[in-house]
Amino acid sequence: MALAHAAGAVPLVVHCACPAAVAQERIEIRAAAPNLSEARAELYSAQQAEEEPRPADGSIEVDTTATLRLQEAEVIEAVRRRLP
Repeated sequence: MALAHAAGAVPLVVHCACPAAVAQERIEIRAAAPNLSEARAELYSAQQAEEEPRPADGSIEVDTTATLRLQEAEVIEAVRRRLP
């Protein structure tokens, strides 16, 4: 964030999230076609354990169980709110 601010940029962290049960279901579906994704249950657990806190200002959380159109609208609105 500091680097972005120093460069005159207006950063926005977009955290994509879903309930753990949904994530596990998606991982299982992708495991059936290993060429589609490297997602595995152990990677998901490791990512959850290593997740860094998001900045209070300049970040949003997008629920990936929502429609893509709604997710897109949330991000666009957050970008608009951040611009001077």
